[in-house]
Amino acid sequence: MNRTLMVAGVLAVVVLALLIVGCGSDPTPSSAPAPTQAATPPTAEPTAAATPLPPTQEPADAATPAPTATATRAATPQAPEQPEDPSDAYFAMDRVLEISVEIAEEDWDTLRHQTRTFDDLMAEIEKYELSRPFADIYDWFSATVTIDGETHTEVGVRKKGFLGSQSDTKPSLKLRYDKYVDGQNLGGVMERMTLNNSIQDPSMVNTCLSYQVFSAAGLPAPRCNFVTVTVNSMDLGLYVHVEEMKRPFLARHFDNADGNLYEGTVSDFDPAYRGTFEKKTNEDEDDWSDVDAVVAALQDPSEAGLEALGEIVDLDRFLSFWATEVLVGHWDGYAGDRNNYHFYREPEGKFVFIPWGVDDTFHLKDDPNPFDNISNPPPSVLALTAIPNRLYNTPEWRTKYAGRLKEILEEAWDEDALLANVDEMAAVVQEHALPADSAKAAADTERVRKFILKRKGEILADLTPEPPDWPEPYEGTAPGPGGKASAFEVHFETTWGSNASANPLEEGRVTYLLSEDGVQTGNRIEWLGVIAGSASPEEQALLPGVADLASITMMMLLVESGEVEGVTVVLPQAMLNDGAVLTLGEDRIGAVAWGIPPGATAPEWVEPLMSGTLKLAKAGSGPDAVISGRFRGASGEDSGPVAGEVEPGTVEVGFETTWGSNKSANPFEEGTVTRLLGDGGEESPEGLGVIAGEAGPDEQLLLPGVKELASISVLGFEANGSLVGMTVVLPKSLLTGGATLVIGRDNIAGGIWAVAAGATEPEFFLPFTEGALGLTVAGTETGAAIVGSFSGAYGSMTDAGPSRTYTYSDGEADPSASGLGLVINEVAAKGDPLDWFELYNYTDQHISLASFLVSDDLTDFDKRVAFPTNLLIAPGEYLQVEVDTDNWAGFKLGGDEELGIWTSEGVPVDIVNWDEGDSGEGESYARVPDGSGEFQTVSNPTPGAANQDGG
Repeated sequence: MNRTLMVAGVLAVVVLALLIVGCGSDPTPSSAPAPTQAATPPTAEPTAAATPLPPTQEPADAATPAPTATATRAATPQAPEQPEDPSDAYFAMDRVLEISVEIAEEDWDTLRHQTRTFDDLMAEIEKYELSRPFADIYDWFSATVTIDGETHTEVGVRKKGFLGSQSDTKPSLKLRYDKYVDGQNLGGVMERMTLNNSIQDPSMVNTCLSYQVFSAAGLPAPRCNFVTVTVNSMDLGLYVHVEEMKRPFLARHFDNADGNLYEGTVSDFDPAYRGTFEKKTNEDEDDWSDVDAVVAALQDPSEAGLEALGEIVDLDRFLSFWATEVLVGHWDGYAGDRNNYHFYREPEGKFVFIPWGVDDTFHLKDDPNPFDNISNPPPSVLALTAIPNRLYNTPEWRTKYAGRLKEILEEAWDEDALLANVDEMAAVVQEHALPADSAKAAADTERVRKFILKRKGEILADLTPEPPDWPEPYEGTAPGPGGKASAFEVHFETTWGSNASANPLEEGRVTYLLSEDGVQTGNRIEWLGVIAGSASPEEQALLPGVADLASITMMMLLVESGEVEGVTVVLPQAMLNDGAVLTLGEDRIGAVAWGIPPGATAPEWVEPLMSGTLKLAKAGSGPDAVISGRFRGASGEDSGPVAGEVEPGTVEVGFETTWGSNKSANPFEEGTVTRLLGDGGEESPEGLGVIAGEAGPDEQLLLPGVKELASISVLGFEANGSLVGMTVVLPKSLLTGGATLVIGRDNIAGGIWAVAAGATEPEFFLPFTEGALGLTVAGTETGAAIVGSFSGAYGSMTDAGPSRTYTYSDGEADPSASGLGLVINEVAAKGDPLDWFELYNYTDQHISLASFLVSDDLTDFDKRVAFPTNLLIAPGEYLQVEVDTDNWAGFKLGGDEELGIWTSEGVPVDIVNWDEGDSGEGESYARVPDGSGEFQTVSNPTPGAANQDGG
């Protein structure tokens, strides 16, 4: 198996961990709303939601310069007082709207099953490299919608959700009244509605409570309350109703609603993530100059860059937004995960940030984000993204941020008012949620109450005596001698001979760079160069004694320090071939990272890479030949083990999880490890996750040719940030309660693996050489419990991939191993006039052969052919099958031959292997007794009847 095999479904999570976690919301539709039709508002009187009293403060001065260390501010900006809005009635906390949807059954089935998988997302990232917003995958359908007795036909309905909030039983929904009928609206005031299923928040309290806190902090935030939803008379239960981020929202919170509104989903203000921003207003104007101004300002490390940032972003209001995200624990927002936020700029104004997707808040965990490579981050700050990181690493702005956080704690974090709001919402949930959800909601609401009571104290303690340092998760692409481990991936293109250029930083191009500083993409990333050509004498020292060496070098200029750092790979010119895949430690290549200080002509440090793989798409050593591909590598002391350094061992684990948990946004919260025993003895199962579901494309490589595979994985983090785990893959048809599946006998495979911190693929994968999976309870319906245990042994890694050889005693199958009741009972290799074999059904049920395959080759999957569809074997019946090469199978049975039967999913059912002379003319090779006995040569064949001893 190739060392870079990705165990998808698990490792897709790791890749996404660098990009997106949680993903509880999806990008909102980008089409502009139709003009609102005037109508009589509903009769219910608007009732304001109970919120903590907003602070009384003066609005920020737009002309305020960047603060100094002594700058102070009296109070948080107050949200502008809003005039009474007739749509307030639809967001009153004491009014639970009753929504009934009537939609064609086939449309509803299509709508609810539309989904985005991790594999889909990874394919999109691979194809577009974060250069554009993620695709809108959901279709609109026409429905009749009734809300509190007001009925409208031809209302647009679609599913919503990015990853974590997707469901096919209780999908989140978007309603659009004017989708098919111009001017149609609800009560004369509502054209759109967002209905969140809140499956990531059992309490159903997080969303509305978070928006109340943002509003109390003086920030624009959506209105929010609850609704009940039925579809075609099916009660889907309670939903959270959130105000749409459209022009009416902007008009409520800003003087001018004609400006630019953007949404961020895996988005940030740097070249890596700039392409994923989605424009929500003025979409027809291809003008992104305001966003690009923010990116440019942050690329300038000087004080002038910070001043330029303040010219385009309202940094004073951003402090309040940032501090409130931290206060409510919105780790999946902008400051913590580049996700779930909007930002708006009035014409000629500055950007103001707006919260979104706040369903995963108010958590008591010490480290809610397991993917940030930060162990126990300080509770008072999140600074993973461009603007917070820049400000927090500037002393005066760090002081300013801490001061703003304290102000909001004092003026907008009223524990009594917050707890009263929680009680009010919890009462609504208990009254209107489905019985299956209400008990979970009651228990989870206690989490919210405890968070509120402890949050102020823990933040103030963390800020005393001074704000904590922010633990930077990454330190660069290539460390100096003895530096921290660093993993990276770079996609490149250059030409042969470019290493002779006078300006190598202008040669070639890098289209994708994933380093421990984050992902960078684009047609050309600034300050990066790629050169290739004949290796220099110094480079030849990496592979001493090898003639005609080539080198490929990727380098970058560090603008702040002036240092040039890079990676050089050396290999024989003969290996420069299209499609070549070369691995350090296995193939004849060498690689080093290096750094040249400003003004120097030679490296100050050189460090060999601990692991790496070079994949060449195009390559050659002729004049100006194109050389393109990718290189993945790791350097430093803690690069993690390579396969050859991992000793063989054993593992035993007991687990519980549910089908579909491999789609979770946080796999470490899924399932339970009940027992873990390794070579070191009994180990603590804490901090481990267990996930199961459809096998991803790369997991399917473990059992090639088998359709509809399932995978079960156990995974966790080590102290150095490495992700470690084990995966078992098997056909879905074998995932049944009471099954015991053995590697080497049954169609299962798996192994252990590890992914170093910052890497996107395993550093090693060691297949299980033996093992057994026992399933107590199992199923493949969404949410079905999967309970069992696995014990196995793993050994040295090979490039051959997992074994597909099934070992049977004397080359024959255990006829009861498959549990399907079908066996090969007799074979005539020299039949007259045709070769034939006999099948026997020893069950009390009819068996149709339409779902089985047969072949005279046990290893070549392409030779397997299906039985004729009309073949049926009755209980206890014998069926003679003649091998007619002209009309059916395309093979005949030889004197020294083998024969096998599999299910259409590739599960082995029965095989038989015979030698020359075992089935001669007038003889057969038969089981005696029928169905369970050993094969022997018999002189009186009995096709279609019980076998007789050949004695």
